[in-house]
Amino acid sequence: MPLIVYSLTLSLSLSLSLSLSFFLSTSTLFSFSCDYCASGKSYVAIDQQCAVCVIGRYQSENDQNEATCSTCPKGYEYIDTKSCSSCAAGWYQDQSTVLSVACKECVAGYSAANSETNCNVCADGKTQPLSSATKYSCDYCEIGKEYVDTSTACTNCSVSNYQVRKRQKN
Repeated sequence: MPLIVYSLTLSLSLSLSLSLSFFLSTSTLFSFSCDYCASGKSYVAIDQQCAVCVIGRYQSENDQNEATCSTCPKGYEYIDTKSCSSCAAGWYQDQSTVLSVACKECVAGYSAANSETNCNVCADGKTQPLSSATKYSCDYCEIGKEYVDTSTACTNCSVSNYQVRKRQKN
């Protein structure tokens, strides 16, 4: 950004000379207001510009008093120096002091809602057989299928057997 340098010299009687110099950014010409840090930056000191957050830390607010860069909270993953994003359903994140955290997938037999800090084991009678898919909820078996365990897909009833209730365990 180009700078403009102004110099002013005043001469007073009695042979006293005073010289002043100041620098102005062309984008803030003749503006001497104090500013808060923008998102992605943290406060350093009253006489220093804000510092960019290090990779793995973020600061999402504009115009925040004494802005500080932080690690993402549990249930969220690092996106950039300005934001973290909540973990999607079926994903979790259990760290709050680690830089650049990412959400992790729940394994078969477990599920998680959005922004979870851990995966929850499926209740007895419900199953979640997927370990790498988009549907991550524990469900009862469909009609015509029987429950095996929390991490195995429901199986079709064998010949001569039936199952007509959605909430049937075995």
